[in-house]
Amino acid sequence: MAVTPGYPVLAFSGEVDDLQLHEALRSVTERPEFIRKNDLWIFEDCISNFSLTVFPELIRIIRNRHQGAQGRTGTALVTRSGFHNALAELFIEEARQLPHLIRSFFDLDAASAWLEVQEPSAT
Repeated sequence: MAVTPGYPVLAFSGEVDDLQLHEALRSVTERPEFIRKNDLWIFEDCISNFSLTVFPELIRIIRNRHQGAQGRTGTALVTRSGFHNALAELFIEEARQLPHLIRSFFDLDAASAWLEVQEPSAT
């Protein structure tokens, strides 16, 4: 995980399974800035070897950690293929009840620009 000037970034490559998604999410949600910073997830050159049944558990983790959030308004998911984008859209549909927005993008610059607009200081 890298932290850019505005938000944490998780970049996935290679094979991504349920355990890796859980570990990545926990690495973000356990950081103190999670409740006040947006985040960016990049799925590039990866093989999706995770079950769609993992989505509700990921959403539960986010919801539980999001309590008391102060400024967290968005998560951007960057994908490089139509298949990964379809998976991202399925996750977004499942996560629609979360108190922050989640959007998928094919373009990293567009995702970064959207996250900056989502920051409370930018509105």
